[in-house]
Amino acid sequence: MAVLQWLVGLVAVGVAAQQPEYVVHGGQNLACGPNPGVPDNYEVVSLQECITSCDDAPACVGFVTNTIANSRCFFRAEEAFAECQDQFGHKDGMEPDPRYDVYVKVGEGERIMGALAARRSSQQAGNAEERRLYLAETLGPADSNPALAEPGS
Repeated sequence: MAVLQWLVGLVAVGVAAQQPEYVVHGGQNLACGPNPGVPDNYEVVSLQECITSCDDAPACVGFVTNTIANSRCFFRAEEAFAECQDQFGHKDGMEPDPRYDVYVKVGEGERIMGALAARRSSQQAGNAEERRLYLAETLGPADSNPALAEPGS
């Protein structure tokens, strides 16, 4: 199965030089929208049709297709990644699903994933500060609360 996913990735990335290259996230799904203004295609006969349609739409940064058959194209705009991460908690917006592969334009993917990583880091820092403030308010300062004293003191 891994060899097949590698071959699919090789075919997708090795398309004509004038077209953007794609990074393949095998066994992943990006179930959120928005759609970049390109209607999803349920009647494709080759992966190249998905690639060409996405390349022709400026707002399209990638697409989801069904694994192996590549007979469906679900086009995605940049906002779809953040939408899925925020709504469902999927890292980088993608969830494991062996039925699908996510193709993301090279350059776009690195930029999007970098922004999402920074966003997660900022949210984690904010959550830690909220927790610290809650504990300080609830328990009081550590030096005045006997429950927080070291054992045996």
